[in-house]
Amino acid sequence: MSENLPNREARRAARLAAPAVALIALLGGCVGEPATIVEVYGRPDSRELELGVSTCNADPTVSVEESASEVRLKVLAREARSGGDCRDGVIVTLDAPLGNRSVIDEATDEVLSVGKPDG
Repeated sequence: MSENLPNREARRAARLAAPAVALIALLGGCVGEPATIVEVYGRPDSRELELGVSTCNADPTVSVEESASEVRLKVLAREARSGGDCRDGVIVTLDAPLGNRSVIDEATDEVLSVGKPDG
């Protein structure tokens, strides 16, 4: 009995797509894991926050959610590592000046103390 052509083509397409699907899954895992914010600097009249994060050169990225009362920061990094001697600096630009809003680390759900930047 001969094989139905559409079924054979579908199996061939699935075999060809498998490596691409595996690569996408692998790269999707590179998004990162939560990292802790160890220091925050900013001024109430500024839209910029300077963060110190324990990521050891693991390419940290920050997502920001702002409301009228708080700024929530979520840091993700490849292979994030904790440690006081291995901090990376990240600058975040807010949609509006910080004002008197609380700054919260999404990884710990803690309100962070915001220090004044140098300069």
